[in-house]
Amino acid sequence: MPFLTLRRLPAYHIHYQVEGRGKPLLLLHPLMGDMSVWKNLNYEHSLKDNFMLIKIDALGHGLSSKPHDIDAYSLEVAADYLAQLLDHLFVDKTHVLGYSMGALFGFALAIHYPNIVDRLVLGGNHPFKRPEGFVDPRIEIFERGLDAVLDWEKPKTKHRRDFLEKQDYNAFATFLKAVNQYDFTEDELARINAPVFLFAGSEDPMLPDIERAFHALPNARMKVVEGLDHDQAFIRRSKIIKDILSFLQV
Repeated sequence: MPFLTLRRLPAYHIHYQVEGRGKPLLLLHPLMGDMSVWKNLNYEHSLKDNFMLIKIDALGHGLSSKPHDIDAYSLEVAADYLAQLLDHLFVDKTHVLGYSMGALFGFALAIHYPNIVDRLVLGGNHPFKRPEGFVDPRIEIFERGLDAVLDWEKPKTKHRRDFLEKQDYNAFATFLKAVNQYDFTEDELARINAPVFLFAGSEDPMLPDIERAFHALPNARMKVVEGLDHDQAFIRRSKIIKDILSFLQV
């Protein structure tokens, strides 16, 4: 299993895998996921014949380190270890596909390392500062531990329950606290020259801010997937995969 020790935080490492052939495509999964989500939701099947897929377990997830230090989850740290991984793999430039948490990391990579990114597909999130006083209700659930998570999510399959039982919920809670410190501005987004495709479900509460990001980006297009909420816009791959492929294969 390949691991990479973080140059910025050498006490921690990330787990990664590379497969497929073609132009590099960095896959950035959502919170409470890991690199397996791309296979489980059949994104990998749709992409691997046309792209070299670079998959990671983000810090706090999967087989990567799970720090409980809020500073480890800054966007600067995420952008740095993604850039380090690409350098390690001798990848000069890559497409990016990220959803929710992964979209935040995609924005960060484009802002801090603009020469690395080619085309970006970012769904279900925005990098602007959260409202004053906002506290994500999932923080309390995660801090209460596994029983609270199972009661909240009510997993429908043994596979999902087994997955939930393996997670570090203090790491997830720490990440969500870090999100309240994210505060990219419209001016910073305006400096992203790479083509960006944003997408979100029409029922996603973050849609207004995602649209705000769309208007700030100089070279962007956007799709609102009607009738779908935040999770559904990612899970229902068939609703968005043709748009993703069309955008990336220009």
